[in-house]
Amino acid sequence: MRDRIVSMVFTVSLLLVLATLLLLNAFSFISGPAMVQDAHDLEVVQNFEKSNKLTNLVYLNRFALNEVAYLVRDEATVYAISENSILYTSTPLKDDQSALETYAASLGLTGVTYNYGYYHSKIVYTLVSDEAEVYVDPATLTSVFIWRKG
Repeated sequence: MRDRIVSMVFTVSLLLVLATLLLLNAFSFISGPAMVQDAHDLEVVQNFEKSNKLTNLVYLNRFALNEVAYLVRDEATVYAISENSILYTSTPLKDDQSALETYAASLGLTGVTYNYGYYHSKIVYTLVSDEAEVYVDPATLTSVFIWRKG
């Protein structure tokens, strides 16, 4: 009887070690690339900040369509930057969330995520939902690009 209990405890402990190793591997393979990408994004922003003698930049998001653009802002300006140059600068965009929500509703979009993007050499708002992805000109609040999904 004692041998059987020892054998069961040993088997259960091996299963727990195996499960722990599997979880750690899954975590590193799933989260690892995302963490590397985030670190690279922050490195690009920090290099831009140092090379242009700027302070207090806020990283907004990474946007990729034809090229990768990193969108950052300070108190006075919004920048769309690439890894080695400034793509576009703009005066601060007013965060008119209610106007964007109204515009998204007029297009029939539901569950919309609002962000910034870079399209045709200028900064745009991006409205992303399950139905479509819409790029909106901040000055006029009109669509400059609509991509219907499905």
